Amino acid sequence: MLKSELSKIYKGEIRQLEHKNQFTVENDHGKLFISYDSAIALIKPDKTIYIDSYYWDYSKTTVKHLCIFLNIGWSKKNIQKGIDSGKYILTQLNNSKVY
Repeated sequence: MLKSELSKIYKGEIRQLEHKNQFTVENDHGKLFISYDSAIALIKPDKTIYIDSYYWDYSKTTVKHLCIFLNIGWSKKNIQKGIDSGKYILTQLNNSKVY
């Protein structure tokens, strides 16, 4: 998805990450990580972290960039530990109005 296409869907500051199909969108609702056409994770202003239950581990590249977004060591196990501990909340970011 192109940055110009994202601006039609999401309001806020859109930043492209090092990979051409990885973006963050930041506004009053929080900071959203998008990979290709899918919302992957959302950090709300109160620091609650939501992770999309379907797409978060879609590929190694998605996991890598999710770890960068979350500012944690690059490992799927680190994300899984956060999910298991309740630090990250699994939800359907792409089928809801969370953002």
